[in-house]
Amino acid sequence: MFKKLRKTAIAITCCMFIAPGISAQDTTATLDLKEMPLRLLDYKSPMQGLQEGDGITQQPAMQELDNFQKDIMSRISDIYRIHIKAMEAQVGNDPLEAEAQINDAVAATQGLLDDYPEIRGDRRFTELYRSVISEYRQFLRDYGSWK
Repeated sequence: MFKKLRKTAIAITCCMFIAPGISAQDTTATLDLKEMPLRLLDYKSPMQGLQEGDGITQQPAMQELDNFQKDIMSRISDIYRIHIKAMEAQVGNDPLEAEAQINDAVAATQGLLDDYPEIRGDRRFTELYRSVISEYRQFLRDYGSWK
């Protein structure tokens, strides 16, 4: 151990005397700064309201939904209805009905995912999934030991 330490100390001392001009970082580098032109983005404050001639209509443009999108939205709304029934059953102190509705909502959500695996990245589906699973977990915490 002492021999290794001695060799390391000799190597460091030699490097200090042999190459005194070498430093850890090159301090000669400089940055060239260039002036950037000012660019303003087109922005209209939502607090100012609409003006005549803004080219904005009062009704938002609605995109026609195809059959796939209609089916997805219909099934998502059905699952939300089941979810609401589960919450209403909890408010009414009916844990058996709440459990049945929550299980139906979870099963319907899984069925939707099984039928359309590509829906996994859809914002509406992910919000629905989080809501249903969150309610399921909360129900298990609240009523898990009542059986």
